Parts: sequence; C-alpha cells; structure tokens
Amino acid sequence: MATLERRELGNTGLKLSCLGFGASPLGNVFGDTVLGNCLHELNVPREEIVVSTKCGRYIDGFDFSAERVTRSIDESLARLKLDYVDILHCHDIEFGFLDQIVNETIPALQKIRETGKARFIGITVLMTQP
Repeated sequence: MATLERRELGNTGLKLSCLGFGASPLGNVFGDTVLGNCLHELNVPREEIVVSTKCGRYIDGFDFSAERVTRSIDESLARLKLDYVDILHCHDIEFGFLDQIVNETIPALQKIRETGKARFIGITVLMTQP
C-alpha cells in the first residue's frame, strides 16, 4: 500500500500528510458530520488519522466566549464520533474582541487541551490588514 508523504507541523512532533480531506467550505457543522460518518463507516484506526476542527465562527455569527468554545468542542466530537481531535483552532479571531480572546478564549482552549479533548490548540486569522 502506498503511503502519503508526511511533514511535521511546526515543532509539535505532529506529522501531517501533504494531502487531506478539506471540509472547510462545508463549515464545522457539516464538515464534522461528513467526516465523522466516513471515518465510522470505513472503520479507520484512530491512530492513523489526524483530525482537526474549529470553533469561534458559527452559522449565526461569531462567539468567542469560553462557554461557547467549550460547548463547540463537545458538539464537534459528537458529530465526529470521536473522543478527541488532534487540532482545535479558534477561527477568524479578528472578528472578536482582543480582550475576550486573551482572557477568555485562549484559557478555554487550554482547558480543552488539558482535558484531552484536543491534543493541540491554535488560532487563525483571516487577515489583519489589507
């Protein structure tokens, strides 16, 4: 069986394949569901895949509160039919308030990592300036 080339993500030790299943255009709700169903049907061994999902941006807008971020990972895990994700990133933080991101969102992400629901955490920014 052919294997995909893998590269390390920064200095994390996490190796990612150069090719992946990109469900970002589907949004975290639909993408999580599609991926979760596929993984369940194919019975893929968990240690053979790297799964990421996002929080912060939702169908009805942005919410970077600790309560919503925490609820989001639980919802994603249920849709993915997994106990943990490898990467959880808070998406489009430029649409939030810096004070909330620093004092509420990032600590919530850290707690999620500490509970084992996400191995790695991060944030994404679409654009800071034109």
